[in-house]
Amino acid sequence: MATFAVPPPQTRDWRELPDAKTIDTGTKRLVVFLDYDGTLTPIVEASDAAVLTAPMRASIARLARHAPVAVVSGRAREKVREFVAVENLYYAGSHGFDIDGPGGLRKQVKTSAVPILRAARSQLEVWLRDVAGASVEDNVFSVSIHWRGVAEADRPRVAGAVDAVLALAPFRTTLRKFSGKCVFEL
Repeated sequence: MATFAVPPPQTRDWRELPDAKTIDTGTKRLVVFLDYDGTLTPIVEASDAAVLTAPMRASIARLARHAPVAVVSGRAREKVREFVAVENLYYAGSHGFDIDGPGGLRKQVKTSAVPILRAARSQLEVWLRDVAGASVEDNVFSVSIHWRGVAEADRPRVAGAVDAVLALAPFRTTLRKFSGKCVFEL
């Protein structure tokens, strides 16, 4: 039986990092990339409960006055923009497949995959509807299958459903599975 554990973070403690304003970049410009879930907000049981605090929002806005700031997420770009709600940032949703930013920047990659992702999402919703705690999230250019709230005994069913969908045509040749913190991403 497969086990699913969240590995401990492999990064340095953020308190050990230098102040961004004191970094000597020479002729290069400092750009700050931030992840939403687990960086700007804590990892929580229900993904929609990951709410940005007012002090964090104010800190991001202050930082953006000194350097370009991008918020990158596996979530849909529109959802991340709505959650963060700070103007003049770059927002990259679906792991960078959907980007917007200041000056009218707009870039979408691989739009041809959207109908295939929707079909995979629909199949997963059917196969996982009876698995308590499992949820399937449409991120436009990706699909997230959350299993943090799934009982240990049912977690192999979630992984099995994802693998079974990926074994079907046309998904077999077009989609790949990535694992995150109690989430699978297509």
